[in-house]
Amino acid sequence: MKLAVAHIKQQFGGWLPFLIAVLLGLVLARLSPVQGALLVGGTAVFLLTFIQPLIGLAVTLLLGPLGAWEALFLGPTPLDSGQVLLLLTLAAWLARGLRDRRLTIPRTPLLLPLSLFAYVALLSLLAAPSFTAGLRELLKWGEIALVLLLVIDEASRLRQAHWYLLGALCLAGVTQAMLGIWQFGLRGDGPEHFLVLGRFYRAFGTFMQPNPFGGFMNLTLLLVLGALAGSVKREKREERRGKREERGEKRVGDGGWFGVRCLLSWRLWWC
Repeated sequence: MKLAVAHIKQQFGGWLPFLIAVLLGLVLARLSPVQGALLVGGTAVFLLTFIQPLIGLAVTLLLGPLGAWEALFLGPTPLDSGQVLLLLTLAAWLARGLRDRRLTIPRTPLLLPLSLFAYVALLSLLAAPSFTAGLRELLKWGEIALVLLLVIDEASRLRQAHWYLLGALCLAGVTQAMLGIWQFGLRGDGPEHFLVLGRFYRAFGTFMQPNPFGGFMNLTLLLVLGALAGSVKREKREERRGKREERGEKRVGDGGWFGVRCLLSWRLWWC
């Protein structure tokens, strides 16, 4: 394989990037603007995810609420775009750990209750009406455990990791809120069974149902307010302990804990 790559480089030299760009240009020329944008954007997210898994995780936060819309317009699929990108992000994180020979399991006390919950859920599968559907839901909790470890690990590498995720979550929440306001009172039309007070309609965002939409908005708001309040409290504490920090006292970050709370809100996407 290395010899083949070396041979290609020797034959084409500096022309290789140019040839790749020409081929991509020819492909884009045959696509519609929307398809071209999706191809370029998807390729960029794919590459950036393997460079920094947190980028894939942040984009997953934005794509997660779109699952119901995708099922409506594209038809039912085993996995929506958010779940596909989440699996890709986990694969990129594991691959980087194997490459760096640093595949460690971060320590967190939340793994114990999560493991106990998964164990009880596994036992409940024995009496589940649909074993396949129950197993699918149990696997989603396994994904949550993996993302929990990913966030904690990345927070130990990148000091401001939790703020990047918080920004993505805020963007997703604001987008859903604006859509919900439009559906509630500005559109002037909607499903009859969502009609309230004779003139308004219950907002449902991209979830297609008001209850998941309301749960997502409530958890997002509480998470953002809690993160901001914790940040203000931490800054005040750091000011009081400034002298100790100057002497080299190590400060423990809260990035992993933010990721834990964030993960619990994502569970709404898969209900």
